[in-house]
Amino acid sequence: MDVASLSDDDIVIAVMGVTGSGKSTFISLLAAQSVRVGHSLASCTADIGIYSFSHGDRTVHLIDTPGFDDTSRSDTEILKEIAFFLAALYARKVQLAGIIHLHRITDPRIQGSALKSLHIFQQLCGERGLASVVLATTMWAGLDATDAGRQTGQQRLQDLQKPEFWGGMLQHGSRIARHDGTAASARAIVASLLADATSGAVLDIQVQLVDERRTLDDTAAGQLVQAEMRAARRRFEADLREYQAGMELALQQQDRATLELLRREREDAERRAARLSADSGRLRVSLQELAREKGAGDRAQAQARQRQAVDDAAATGVWRGGSWLESQAGAGRCEREGENRDRHRCQMQQLWLDHRREAEVRGERMRAMERQLVLVAEKAELERQVLRRSRRTVMRVNPVAALCQGLLDLFMPWEGGR
Repeated sequence: MDVASLSDDDIVIAVMGVTGSGKSTFISLLAAQSVRVGHSLASCTADIGIYSFSHGDRTVHLIDTPGFDDTSRSDTEILKEIAFFLAALYARKVQLAGIIHLHRITDPRIQGSALKSLHIFQQLCGERGLASVVLATTMWAGLDATDAGRQTGQQRLQDLQKPEFWGGMLQHGSRIARHDGTAASARAIVASLLADATSGAVLDIQVQLVDERRTLDDTAAGQLVQAEMRAARRRFEADLREYQAGMELALQQQDRATLELLRREREDAERRAARLSADSGRLRVSLQELAREKGAGDRAQAQARQRQAVDDAAATGVWRGGSWLESQAGAGRCEREGENRDRHRCQMQQLWLDHRREAEVRGERMRAMERQLVLVAEKAELERQVLRRSRRTVMRVNPVAALCQGLLDLFMPWEGGR
């Protein structure tokens, strides 16, 4: 099922949260379809999925979304995926009944990537959308086993309501719910959301992309992601300066082990900075461009499935004669069309390649400087050895010269070590 199959009469609820918060598990308690559920911090939700179940005499569609701390994709890719889906719903007059945002109560505090994800979520919704949000805590079973655990859970729940976390969201109408991991609990959360969903939810990201026709980087959520990337890039650039200074010192001290370690760390920082620059450029897209990218990606997947079907048929000998040739020609046409549609994506990748080439040039310059300094050091050592041998020869054949050299060594000791 995709957006095109939904209508304005459908009940649609988005399920969001960081990786491992229990989104897929929550949906699997309700949906008739099979949902892949992970049991580690690796994300099982690579793309947005739509799962349905019956609620009374109506059908509810739950939207499974990837978290912004996804292990395999950047925040830019995830924002584009979620923003396009939400905007496509809005453009087709399909309103969200609300959003269920899941949070692990087992987390001692919200920090790092979890705090960043929460801020992006808040910008996606905006004040107008927060009244349709249920903030559901999960993973209570691990704390409810003991009195101390229950007290810890209640204290964390109170901490979550502070202004820097959920406080502002609660002031704008968001509600807190406790999910105990059962199907009955999941149904109760959905029912409470539907009971209050009178006119549906309209999110800032939807209005900004569809009505105001902003590019993604000009939306509130896009600007926050851009700010996060700029801060990360500044950290990488500071790291690069430290690595450069450390490498120069290691060269002077001829510490090759440290030099190699710093070189690897510098190259890793350069790669990450280049990826951030490329991701920043990929946010400068309109809704129409997002649709084209999404269409190209979907067609590429369809072509891959078609090619696999052709290969399977050829392997089993099902297709014969003209039908085989026609299928091959059709696959060729699909490939050529895919190349044209993917040209824009290739242009975006070019920026990353340019940064990579610059990093390689800088690395080659450093390696050349290292080789030059090593040669200078070897030459100086050779000259010192020649000088020491010549002095020993002079001292053996000329006692007066030996006496003079002894006086020089006494009053100018740095010369004696040459």
